[in-house]
Amino acid sequence: MQPSHETLPVPSFKRWYWLALGITALLFFLGYYLLAVTLSEQARYITLTRLIGKQTDTNQEIDKAILLLQNCDKEKTCGKQIQILENILVTFKNNHAVLLKRHQELYKPKQNPALDSLFALYNAYYMPILETSKTVITLKNNLLQLRNAGKPTQQTERLIALNTKKILYIEDQVTEILRQMTKQYNHDTEIYIKNIQFYQTIVLLFGLLILFLEAIWLFAPITQRLQRYVQEVQDAQEVTRRKNDEITLAYQQLQTAEENTRRNAEVVQTAHQELLQAQIELTTAHREVTEKNKEIQASNELRHINQELEEARFFDKAVSHFAEVMRWQADQTIYSWSENLLQVLIPYFGGLQGALYAYDAEKKNIYIAGSYATDKEALLEKDGVVMGENLVGQ
Repeated sequence: MQPSHETLPVPSFKRWYWLALGITALLFFLGYYLLAVTLSEQARYITLTRLIGKQTDTNQEIDKAILLLQNCDKEKTCGKQIQILENILVTFKNNHAVLLKRHQELYKPKQNPALDSLFALYNAYYMPILETSKTVITLKNNLLQLRNAGKPTQQTERLIALNTKKILYIEDQVTEILRQMTKQYNHDTEIYIKNIQFYQTIVLLFGLLILFLEAIWLFAPITQRLQRYVQEVQDAQEVTRRKNDEITLAYQQLQTAEENTRRNAEVVQTAHQELLQAQIELTTAHREVTEKNKEIQASNELRHINQELEEARFFDKAVSHFAEVMRWQADQTIYSWSENLLQVLIPYFGGLQGALYAYDAEKKNIYIAGSYATDKEALLEKDGVVMGENLVGQ
């Protein structure tokens, strides 16, 4: 009895194995591509959020500079405040241009009516901020000229106060708009990540389905064909052995040769079975190593993503927490503002004590404006510290 002329199982197994391996590799690269796209888009959203944080800080700086410019009396001091305000306005315009460009790049292929509405409001307040700030600068210069000429300044001071209130109101509106934009960007980020995770889940399920089909339609049939093939070989060997036994009586020498042939065939059969078993074990081990490598890589990438999200949340939390504290109220003094700031700042960062000094341009020294958990009365009794004197002056 001869083995059938059916296609040998080992070459067929190789063909199907490489096909399954190619599909698995394709799914792996698709999952990697989805992950790379997720990280890229998330980085772009984080960049926009940080730009909004910078623009919010710039708005606060404009408020502070406007108030200092309104309250300054000396021409030299006012000149410095005007220069500071002009520099802040340049930064404000640059941040606005970058924010608008990054938003258009991110939302060019897609639309978000809520964000479009917020951006329309933000753009509507943008020019009034610049124009009102420039108006305050012009009025302050006129005020200084009127004072030098000994002319009345009440009307100009009234106009400066009105424009200052106007810009403070606009800045409050812009700050709220930027906060809503940050919230919307975070919401879009969450939705985008959820969509990508959904696609990744589909890819994973499809990969599991491929593995399941490999186990049912590939390995099981190939194993059965290998068993049939081995059984046919064994049957053929058994027939040969019986024929050799029948010829033994007449042909002793031929029996010996046939016996040797049979023994050699059994050795070959055993070696062949061991080789197939080793090949199956290697295939299983390779699949297990590949799965573990995927799990390790996914774990590392998720840990990195979580770390970036924690850093972004801490930054957003710090900006939101100190935005209101740092804002200069109309009825505040440098002392009350400093005390209020230290009461929040020192506990937030886990500090024990702290003091805040301010510079006196007239006396050309620095004096304590506020303290936390210190002997405040002893500090207040001391005169101002001259610049360059002691550790504080240096």
